[in-house]
Amino acid sequence: PGPSGSTGPGRGAVSAPPRRAGPWDAGKSGVSHSDSDRTWPRAGGAGTPQASDMAGGGAGVAKRLGTLLSGLLECGAFCGIIFGWASLVFVLKDLGYFRDLCQTTPTPGPNQTQLFDCSQQDGQFSLVFTIGSFMNNFMTFPMGFIFDRFGTTVARLIAISLYTGGTLLVAFSTPALAVLLFPAMSMLSVGGILLILTNMQVGNLFGKYRSIIITLYNGAFDSSSAIFL
Repeated sequence: PGPSGSTGPGRGAVSAPPRRAGPWDAGKSGVSHSDSDRTWPRAGGAGTPQASDMAGGGAGVAKRLGTLLSGLLECGAFCGIIFGWASLVFVLKDLGYFRDLCQTTPTPGPNQTQLFDCSQQDGQFSLVFTIGSFMNNFMTFPMGFIFDRFGTTVARLIAISLYTGGTLLVAFSTPALAVLLFPAMSMLSVGGILLILTNMQVGNLFGKYRSIIITLYNGAFDSSSAIFL
């Protein structure tokens, strides 16, 4: 040690660690720790995604509106067609569907008037609607599972296949093959409920208007019963 008690440079001098600059050094070294000097991205500016892009996943307005309108047309024309069955029954009766179930019953009296009793025919038409509407509600859960498990593409392919098959069965049905109405209306019903399930997700493209879009699709589903008018 030297006269002042310090270690000389030749004996392993230890240098002190550099001192960190503090707020009191701002005037000396030009270091500023004030948040007002920093540049923060403004809301909606270039540094943050736009609210419309976040709601629509970056899709353009025209594309989102086209998706909305096509989905409304699809739901309004196909999804809930089973609920217009009452209007279709009159046409099927005129064509002679289930007419063999009608029976003639004589009325008591001197004239012996013959009356047609078609209660069994009406019962068959009611049974077709009952089975179809039951499938519409009962198959909601398994169709929703398929939608969540396999995605939109697989779900829509199944829906289109069911709907196309049901439409072909109705087209090729005759009074002699009136029994084809049972699987036909069931397939139309299940295909329709799967179509509206896949269209419900369109509401996610519109952010805070999601509830309005879903309500529009529900209204279009119920309005499709007017197709048979």
